[in-house]
Amino acid sequence: MKRFLITTALEETWTDDQPVLFLGEWCRLYSRKERWLGMNAKVLPYHWDKRHKLYEDYKYLKVFYERALNDLSNQLNQIHGIDYSRRYWRIFIGPWLAYFIHILFDRWVCIQEAISSYEINGTTILTGNENDLVPNDIADLCNQLSGDEWNQYIYASILNTYNSISKNQIIYKNKVTNIRKSTNLTYDIFNKITSYYANITKQFIKDHDIFLIGTYLPFLKEIILSAHIGQMPQFWSYVKPVQVTVEGEKRKWKINDSGQNEFEKFVLAMIPKQIPTLYIEGYKQLVEQTQQLSWPKCPKAIFTSNALWHNILPMAYIAEKVERGTPLIYGQHGGYYGQALFTWSEEHERKISEKYLTWGWKDKLTEGSAETIPVGIIVKTIKRKKVLKNNQRDLLLILASDSRYTSLLHSASGTNIIYKYISDCLKFGTALIGSDAYKSLLVRMYTHEYGWGEREQWNDIHPNVRVNLGVKSIWNLVKKSKLVVYTYNSTGYLQFIASNIPTVVFWDNNTAPVRKSAIEYLANLKRVGIFHDTPESAANHVATIWTDVEGWWNSSKVQKVLEVFKKEYCNKSTNVVKCIQTVLNNEISKS
Repeated sequence: MKRFLITTALEETWTDDQPVLFLGEWCRLYSRKERWLGMNAKVLPYHWDKRHKLYEDYKYLKVFYERALNDLSNQLNQIHGIDYSRRYWRIFIGPWLAYFIHILFDRWVCIQEAISSYEINGTTILTGNENDLVPNDIADLCNQLSGDEWNQYIYASILNTYNSISKNQIIYKNKVTNIRKSTNLTYDIFNKITSYYANITKQFIKDHDIFLIGTYLPFLKEIILSAHIGQMPQFWSYVKPVQVTVEGEKRKWKINDSGQNEFEKFVLAMIPKQIPTLYIEGYKQLVEQTQQLSWPKCPKAIFTSNALWHNILPMAYIAEKVERGTPLIYGQHGGYYGQALFTWSEEHERKISEKYLTWGWKDKLTEGSAETIPVGIIVKTIKRKKVLKNNQRDLLLILASDSRYTSLLHSASGTNIIYKYISDCLKFGTALIGSDAYKSLLVRMYTHEYGWGEREQWNDIHPNVRVNLGVKSIWNLVKKSKLVVYTYNSTGYLQFIASNIPTVVFWDNNTAPVRKSAIEYLANLKRVGIFHDTPESAANHVATIWTDVEGWWNSSKVQKVLEVFKKEYCNKSTNVVKCIQTVLNNEISKS
């Protein structure tokens, strides 16, 4: 049967008068189910539901990324009349390039599989000013990649390249693009306070101070670290980067690599069209902006845990300082690190730094990768006595969410993984029905809404369950909870375990596998009821222990397992600041 291809949730590209093929579940918004339930439709099976394929593709894309980074670095040096090393460009442009390659590969394969598996008799492509879809920086890309409009453009670009749908079967509709540019990364009043503080204290900043930014250290510990290294505490506020527009004449260049297959040729052709403007048109202005900042001019060392991903000013600044010999120390900033079977972000951070600080685990030193040094958990924890209150009554279920469109790869990547994850969380609630624990269930939604309609789904399936929208501090909810149930592998459950807060965790190890070194630790957590690989198992355990959560959690068998686990993945060291100081001093002495 012939089917009309639908690539996104933009309904102006849909049709109701013939059978359709949805490219993936991202096309079908839960809030619009009345529309798509009535359609003669099929959904294309997702290619990375085959988890072994995800890992094989990941390894291939790492190889392609290195070639593309090398060729793009040479091209950018030529464009800007400079001669910076690959490490400079890896820090400055590497995250954007990885996002872009991973995204395009996913979209490319989806289109290929749709055309090879079905007889496609047409599709709709929205046209407009492509320059409006060029991001200003990587923050803009991350803002766009979750949206339907930018992804529709990428799918359209692939369809126009991959000529298996004849031109007379494509419906072109003009649409004025209205992509919301990312204007800043500031979230709350804290940024205003730090801006005011930085303005007052900038006169005390010395050119050779150690540059501390995005350390993930709690406020007090960062002050203590600054005191130990003998400098004024540095709380740098977010600075908005310059905004520049696309200049077509500056994009008439090609990367000197023919590509080894059609996909690679497509990526290399798309880079000049989509590379953010601050890497091309605004590069000189961005560099000048970094030079005007009150940050140290010649820092002895740099320590960060999260400044080199979405904030282009620190990326430009740090890349230049590292190029001139400043050692870069990077700290683990996610609980997924050290456990996940693979994650590009962890590998990237270890490639760009001299030393990599972990929350407890240690990895073998590999070529081109920084040595791991366990210093203990850096992020916030709380003392157990602060949460032991008589009014503790809630069963707090903490949910995650993610874009409907796959982006940067790790071992839990994939659109259908999020789709299944939401279903599993709902199954947890269903398995609790009839228990006392169910009556105390409080569901904390993820702060950002990506269009999955999680709140609506919970209201439909569990109308009497309380829902928190995720705006207020999670710690306030934890303090009122008898037990926390964490639903994915990330920082949060390690923070709670490090704080000795009763916690149950579940995720599907088949879809979110861990590395060999972590298997035994999770098996031990599973043996004492902390970790579960199905929502039903987690719910049954919660219902069983609900009348005596403290008795279960404080039992000797649970605490012994936790003691070993915490030492490896969330070591609450009293010497974390001293450990960081020692690493910094050692690297300074070498430079």
